[in-house]
Amino acid sequence: MITLQNTMFYKGGRYRSLLISAAISALAAFAAVPFAAAESSYPLEGGTRTFVETGDGFDVVNTFTESGTLTVASETTVRALFVAGGGGGGCGVGGGGGGGGVVALGELVLAPGTYTVTVGAGGNGGTKNVPYGTNGGYTTLTLGGADVSESLPAIGGGRGTGWNSNQGHSSGGSGGASCGGKAGAAGTDGQGYAGGTSGSRSSGGGGGAGGPGGNGGTGAAGIQKPASAVGGAGFVSDISGSSVAYGGGGGGGGGDGGACPGSPGTDGGGDGTDMNAITAAGNGENGRGGGGGGSGWSSDSSPKDGGHGGSGVVILRYSFDPSMLAEPTVRLGDAVADIASAKIDFNVVSFGRDASSLTILLTATPMAGGAVVSGEFPVIGTGISSCVLRGLKANVTYDITAVATNDRDASTALDVGTIVPYNRSVSATGGDKVFENNHRRIHVFTQSGTFEVTQSGFVDILVVGGGGSGGTGVGGGGGGGGVVWKKGVALAVGSHDVSVGAGGIPADYVNDLETPNGTNGGNSSFDEIVAYGGGAGASWARKTGNAGGSGGGACGGSSGASGIEGQGYAGGTSGVRSSSGGGGAGGPGGNGGTAGSGVQKPASAVGGAGLACDITGETVRYGGGGGGGGGDGGACPGSPGTDGGGNGTDYNGGAGGDGLDGLGAGGGGSGYALPTANSQPGGRGGSGVVIVAYDIMQSGFMIILR
Repeated sequence: MITLQNTMFYKGGRYRSLLISAAISALAAFAAVPFAAAESSYPLEGGTRTFVETGDGFDVVNTFTESGTLTVASETTVRALFVAGGGGGGCGVGGGGGGGGVVALGELVLAPGTYTVTVGAGGNGGTKNVPYGTNGGYTTLTLGGADVSESLPAIGGGRGTGWNSNQGHSSGGSGGASCGGKAGAAGTDGQGYAGGTSGSRSSGGGGGAGGPGGNGGTGAAGIQKPASAVGGAGFVSDISGSSVAYGGGGGGGGGDGGACPGSPGTDGGGDGTDMNAITAAGNGENGRGGGGGGSGWSSDSSPKDGGHGGSGVVILRYSFDPSMLAEPTVRLGDAVADIASAKIDFNVVSFGRDASSLTILLTATPMAGGAVVSGEFPVIGTGISSCVLRGLKANVTYDITAVATNDRDASTALDVGTIVPYNRSVSATGGDKVFENNHRRIHVFTQSGTFEVTQSGFVDILVVGGGGSGGTGVGGGGGGGGVVWKKGVALAVGSHDVSVGAGGIPADYVNDLETPNGTNGGNSSFDEIVAYGGGAGASWARKTGNAGGSGGGACGGSSGASGIEGQGYAGGTSGVRSSSGGGGAGGPGGNGGTAGSGVQKPASAVGGAGLACDITGETVRYGGGGGGGGGDGGACPGSPGTDGGGNGTDYNGGAGGDGLDGLGAGGGGSGYALPTANSQPGGRGGSGVVIVAYDIMQSGFMIILR
């Protein structure tokens, strides 16, 4: 098993093996970039330092999740993100707390000096005695007591109100939400949006940094029925190296004898709870400035507390030349464990400032005791260098470390991880289809079964959950199944359980309004590796899709449901009379387009992209999302699915298209139909798949060719 402990990744080139007698065991991809430089080598000090690869090298990211000190040694231009604390949610049909205000600066020049970083805390949730919450704290960066930018401070999210004080909500970075028929509080221009407006017996969702909070729905009697008071969307930024939404609003709490359900938070906002819930409302996520959820009413007039707001964050990112470091900059590449040796690649970015040569010391220590093997390897120039450590024993687990030292006695330590040299390829049975491609054997499971290993070794495993079903009546697209792709997994001799998730089944919209969204796809698994089924797309009776491996699309002006981090993306956001595409394992679902009247015209609600994988020897995209269904009297057309996702159909266009089996693709949403009794169901989700692949070359020796 390879141990990865660092945040940066080096994508080295692939190597071809020329087999003289037979071939090699496993190719295990290491991904680690430890930069163990002296602290004084970097122009910015403070917070947590991480690294992001770019086309020109790498960027340095300093992240403050709590207040502290930033020391700037030399003038530095940074990208900056300041997120304030989220507001607390209200208590008792409580309005959602507003997300923390967000200030994003594309260019901020920091002069040398010592700065004070203040990260805003989340606001407290409302209680029975004080039904409204408190605002989130401000986030600032100051030098000599003055903010470093005219755009600062980032203002804390507004509090949500409770039933007994329905004027107690307040404005903030994003506004807190009301209840009892009041308008939501305003956000701060350029930092966030207003909270939602409540119906006469409903709550609203807290405003978000990227969009307003959802309004409490109203029926004929002015009473909310659907869970429409969702938190407002957050502000999306990739400053950390990943696309993350900050400052999402909290969901509103439920009431009206149970007819008004609690609503979910968005992008780190806490969920609102239903009437008579036994727990407090959901807290906003720390480090994202999410607003707290509102709690539902209780029949004994003792509602649970509203959710706390999440704390904010400060992120500063800048480009950096690694040659300025005194220590060598080295990234780990590929590693190969042969019969009695380990070959490890190093990408030497820089010898270090004023250095002209480099030596790498590799040390292999048996985990269960025994002789330590080590070797020194001179490096001639920058770029990729290979070090082959010989004298290892087959089937012994070694802990591998490396130290790169330059001719000025500055060094960088790298934790390579663990490696097991072995002398025989994996031997195994199982799967509905077994074939060979390019000296590899591939086992494909399209239904549940057992992978029986008779000779241990390393394998690659792909697990794809079943796709979610499409929604009905301007229905959202079904989310693609979650995708988990692991390389270099050590498998022991014995039976390994394999489960393949079925595709989600669409609802009978006309006769089943209890579960109008249909079902999520089934989970797939290989032993403890689980890929979650895609979320069902929203039907018009519910508006909000289901969360899943990838989230289901929405309709009727709602936000798409979330995906599982690392497995899939959220569904798209819909317009007032439009739907959105289901999320995919490789990208989010498309949003419902809007024209000037707020009505969708273009077919924009496409399914999210699947994740590309070449485990079978050919590149295939798994977990694509389904397209959204059409409506608006035909002006809103259905949208196509992506990478196997089912197509959405037009107004009066029939049932949504099915997702493709074996790809975990989401089903398409069906268009609206008149009369409603003629409504056709959304499409069925495609079943998932589990694939196991490994080298079939026998023991021997090899020559590595570049």
